Amino acid sequence: MHLSRFFCDISLNIGGIIQLPCDVARHIKVLRLKHDEDILLFNGLGGEYLSKLIIKNKNFFADIRKYIENDVELSGNITLVQAITSKNKMDVIIEKAIELGVKRIIPIQTQRGNNHITNDNVEKSLSHWRRVIISASEQCGRSLLAKIDECVHLNNYLMQPKEEPHIMCDPLSNDNIFDVLGKIKNEKSLTIMIGPEGGWSEKELNMAANSNSIYPMKFGARILRTETAAIAIISAIASMKCWNL
Repeated sequence: MHLSRFFCDISLNIGGIIQLPCDVARHIKVLRLKHDEDILLFNGLGGEYLSKLIIKNKNFFADIRKYIENDVELSGNITLVQAITSKNKMDVIIEKAIELGVKRIIPIQTQRGNNHITNDNVEKSLSHWRRVIISASEQCGRSLLAKIDECVHLNNYLMQPKEEPHIMCDPLSNDNIFDVLGKIKNEKSLTIMIGPEGGWSEKELNMAANSNSIYPMKFGARILRTETAAIAIISAIASMKCWNL
């Protein structure tokens, strides 16, 4: 039986009775769950808790009954460096990246991207994206919350030290996915870089070419939309490296 899952950013302990946060209570109302139904709670630190829903005087509580170890994470680590695109597309990319097991997302501003993030709305955007991560985690069964970094300009990101290989999606590259994965076959952590709808600029590609940690890669003969590229490449790499088994 499928149980409704809810993220609670509070301490969860077996035997405790907690009052559920307002956002969780609203969600329960929308789902029309009943008093004494079983639900699952998680706080982003790993595992989940089987609980009984208590509805009393229009307040919502959970009686925490059992801890469940659920290991659904990839066996390797994937970070997604994603050029900021339109709001709806960015939401889809983040949602699907979480479902596919990405552990960290870094939004970047690029020369040809839809750079609608300003100093005035950056915190609002990050808060919205965190809610997308929580919702996707609730749905897909993940109990560890992926991290999303503050937005950064690509130029600044490229100048930062790289501790792991970066696969940069570039339809003009001579190397395909087999070539690149052959060069980094023993790595357990990697970063995937997806450009904007207008593609990387020549200057950005030249800057990336100066890094020994960045591997340009074409993915098939067709040019993919930015949201398609992110989903397809994450899926392919996780499967080819057997991280999703």
